[in-house]
Amino acid sequence: MDKIERFANIGGKKVGVILIFDSYKERQFKQDFEEFKAYQQKSNLEGGKDLKFYKQLKAKGLRDFKPIPYALFREYTANFFSKSLFNALKFNPQFIVSDELNIQIKLIKVKNRSYYFEFMDQQCDPENACFDGAGIWFLQTIVAPFFYFQHIDYKIIERYFLHELTHFTDQMKKYVMFDAKYASKIKTFSKKKSAYCLNYLYNSIFNLREEGLPDFVARKDSPRIDINMVGVHLYNQNLEKLTRLTKKADAEVFYEKQIGWENLTPSSEYVNGRVMCTTIALLIAKTEKIPYQLVAGNKTYTGYDIKELDNILSSNKLIYVVNLDKRVIYAAIKLIGPKPGYRFIKMYQDACTALGISERNRVMTLRRLAVLAKQASQIGINERKRRLNKGGFVG
Repeated sequence: MDKIERFANIGGKKVGVILIFDSYKERQFKQDFEEFKAYQQKSNLEGGKDLKFYKQLKAKGLRDFKPIPYALFREYTANFFSKSLFNALKFNPQFIVSDELNIQIKLIKVKNRSYYFEFMDQQCDPENACFDGAGIWFLQTIVAPFFYFQHIDYKIIERYFLHELTHFTDQMKKYVMFDAKYASKIKTFSKKKSAYCLNYLYNSIFNLREEGLPDFVARKDSPRIDINMVGVHLYNQNLEKLTRLTKKADAEVFYEKQIGWENLTPSSEYVNGRVMCTTIALLIAKTEKIPYQLVAGNKTYTGYDIKELDNILSSNKLIYVVNLDKRVIYAAIKLIGPKPGYRFIKMYQDACTALGISERNRVMTLRRLAVLAKQASQIGINERKRRLNKGGFVG
């Protein structure tokens, strides 16, 4: 096997980072590099790290990208990624669920420069956290910044991978077993009712916890956490649209692009799940009387029980939670961790009630979910009748 290994002792436990290159040889790397370079040199980008990255190169007088040797790509990937991960685990030992943990990443070539990581749950056990990872992510995030600028933003690496490791600990501690079993029943039920969108509706509901908590964990060291109300409302609008789709292919594409993993905007289930976790944390701050700040527009609100909270959410598109005490964040993570999808929504719902957050400003409620599910089922029944009648049968 073509691999590079790095090991460290963290809290008396042996931790390894194993990068596997069997599926990512020099040919795949060169293809990714050419795609990376072509994208960076586009003149019509609207902004973001990619455009700024190329502007920095041009500022140094470079008209083209100097090629990165494959050997250096491997070396930098192994050295700097393991350094970042070991540091992250030093401050987050809860991810080390056994006396010896190997974090194994199989690098692969993916299309369209997708920053792709997949948790390989079937291969994992307490001693092995296994992932497929896009080589382009390592190139963009680690190797190119160091090769061209001798600088790496380790916080980006840590934030990204703490999200992935949360999936690993969820699996090992069996926190999401209930959702997995329930999802299987929903899938069978949705086929019987011809309401294929039900499967994707419940996928999203479960992902509010399953993806939202990792997103919250990944941002626990950020100076501020955002609550995007435009994203909250659009997420619900998209769920409404999803329940009206009668064809399985249409429902799948709409879910993936507008709600699920392909949606990288504030209307995704990832971000809205994080908003729910943040709200639960605000209730903990209120209960423990630990003050924080809300920043909305040019106004700042300070306290542990901000009476204007619902009005702030109604009146602003973007609100920042600032200076949220680490004790509050860790307490929220601990409290949310064991909760499956339904119980997570109930916990969030109770937090909203205690904080005075009205129905219109909530990401999700159990009543709203019931309405959406009923609507999807009825549309499925109507569609099945339509098909039978069209074929000359009794619906």
